[in-house]
Amino acid sequence: MNCGRLLRGYFIGVLLVGLAACNAPRDSALEGGLGHRDQSVPIGVTSRFEAKRFAGPWQVRAVLPHTEAFHELALVDTAAGVQLQIAADVCDAAGTCGRVAETLDTKREGKGRYVVTMPDGQQRRLWVLWVDEGFRTALIGNP
Repeated sequence: MNCGRLLRGYFIGVLLVGLAACNAPRDSALEGGLGHRDQSVPIGVTSRFEAKRFAGPWQVRAVLPHTEAFHELALVDTAAGVQLQIAADVCDAAGTCGRVAETLDTKREGKGRYVVTMPDGQQRRLWVLWVDEGFRTALIGNP
């Protein structure tokens, strides 16, 4: 068996477990409900984060909770400030499919830390917890 293939599979598995542990739902412990992560354990953002390299579209591979399924996100700097753009490919009951996109006001709290205002006015914190050296893969979670 190819050692590189084995390590790659292991790495992907660890990344998915990390995503499951860190990406809490809207009603996370920080915001009043139960979360996926042990809140007694400190968590932080990656020191490798660079806003310019993180800008642009990112393909989403997994989201928790599963009710928040979107396929692409992008942090965009505009004259009015930072915005988070999310998009999903959806189909209605008649079988008509298309892309639905939404732009959410976002405030940068610090390096790799953002507060996003949801359509219902609720604010969610999103932290960039990890990125690979080539900025090809990222783990974003809710503290």
